[in-house]
Amino acid sequence: MRAEVFAEAEAERVLCNAVDDVDHCHFAVPSIVRRGELLLAISTGGRAPALAKRLRRRLSDELGWEWEALVDVLGEVRDATLPHRPADFATWAERWRAVLNREEELLDLLAEGRIGEVKARVYRALKPATTSAHCSGSVR
Repeated sequence: MRAEVFAEAEAERVLCNAVDDVDHCHFAVPSIVRRGELLLAISTGGRAPALAKRLRRRLSDELGWEWEALVDVLGEVRDATLPHRPADFATWAERWRAVLNREEELLDLLAEGRIGEVKARVYRALKPATTSAHCSGSVR
């Protein structure tokens, strides 16, 4: 039956997906972990879907809501500072690396609901002279 459906799909130039029948499938659908704008796709190319599902569950357990908040904070700060970037590109990139090297600390603060403090720290790291006026508001 699957072979017939696949042949018909081929004849009609329509994609066909049969996750448990790689020979009669045009594409593999990845397992997805989404935290707001953060999207992780896990794929084994259809070779081991149970493994992709297992990894999705593991990552879903490990990546809490604070990752969504981190993306939101970083995006907000980037949008506010990029048009008036206070440094050359290499310095700017190094400042972002320094921010991200403190990822665990930022995530811990976010998990405690200290979003404003995270924003302030990121602003200070990117542009030390920035005042806290940029740091008001809430991500969630």
